[in-house]
Amino acid sequence: MRHQDSMGNEGVLRSGGGQWMTAGSGIVHSETPEQENGHLQGFQLWINLPAKDKMIDPRYQNMEPDELPEVSPVDGAQVRLLAGSMHGAIGPINGISTDPVFVDAKLDAGAELTVPLPEGHTAVVYVFIGDAVVGGKDVPTHHLAILKDGDGVTLKGGAEGGRMLVIAARPIHEEVVRYGPCVMSSKQELMQAFDDYQRGNFVRKAAS
Repeated sequence: MRHQDSMGNEGVLRSGGGQWMTAGSGIVHSETPEQENGHLQGFQLWINLPAKDKMIDPRYQNMEPDELPEVSPVDGAQVRLLAGSMHGAIGPINGISTDPVFVDAKLDAGAELTVPLPEGHTAVVYVFIGDAVVGGKDVPTHHLAILKDGDGVTLKGGAEGGRMLVIAARPIHEEVVRYGPCVMSSKQELMQAFDDYQRGNFVRKAAS
């Protein structure tokens, strides 16, 4: 996937890599598939920002596959870390006020792994290959487990093994108002965002 945006950033998302874009005060971007054959499997996640941070300067991070740390804490487990920290590894995504955790875990059949999570974070586990046992409950392919509060989650590979994403972030507890690609905290802010776009003022600097 090739990324281009109105801030002049450009990058190619290669197999095993990642990209992180903070929209902030506004950014216009495009993503164009470039694979020549086969299937493209990837994930696009939107993480909301608190109202106080919605107008920060836009930012873009391109992460090549070798820039994502990999750890194998136990036999039969391979973990790639995009955001957060575990077993001495620190993910390259940083500077996000909601303190996200983004872990890509691959477990052989029966392999068991505990992923630490900050207490108070909202957290989910999405199994996208095979199956898994999450917190003692069976989770089949393409199903999502919503976790209760705690300081970690125990994962176990199912009968054929499994691959899953562990995703968590600090909850905001604010109203979410959205239309199209814009997400704001009030209808007034949303109307202002569309007015800015129409007037060519969509990308604005944060107030100092």
